[in-house]
Parts: sequence; structure tokens; C-alpha cells
Amino acid sequence: MSPNLKKKIEFLLVKIEPGMCTSYEQISHEGEECGYVVKGTMKVKWGSKEYVLEEGDSIYLDSNVPHRYINVGEDTVISVWAMTPPSF
Repeated sequence: MSPNLKKKIEFLLVKIEPGMCTSYEQISHEGEECGYVVKGTMKVKWGSKEYVLEEGDSIYLDSNVPHRYINVGEDTVISVWAMTPPSF
């Protein structure tokens, strides 16, 4: 969603199919991110904590803490994320 990664913030549209995840291991990177679930059910693993987000839920994370996202529902998860600094 952000074609110019030379700015201070990046927007991402993230789609995750049922049973899939963004990565098989938790990743960390410099910065902060926040996300909003448009459709579906997503589990966010952040360090040793886990959060289940439903449609309409949002979350804010320190990206330095290892994290990943998992679709734990039956439908494709669609979410919108903002990250600073841009890293993807």
C-alpha cells in the first residue's frame, strides 16, 4: 500500500489463508507497528504473549519484540498494518 519506502511510515495490506502464518518463527525488527483486522480471526504471538484478534480489533506492538501472525479461523484474514520505519 506504500509504494515509496523512503518515507517514515509504511502501510501494508496483509492477507493470511486459514491455518497459515506470516512466518514460521517469530521475527523482530526495529520500530513499531499497529494493525487492524478487517476480516477473520488472527492470533498475534508477541514475545511470550498471545492475543486473538477478531474483525474490528486492533493492536499496537513494539517490533523489537519477536512476533508473528497466525490465521486461526476458517476464513482468509485481511488486515491493515502501519509500520515505522518502513521495513518490508
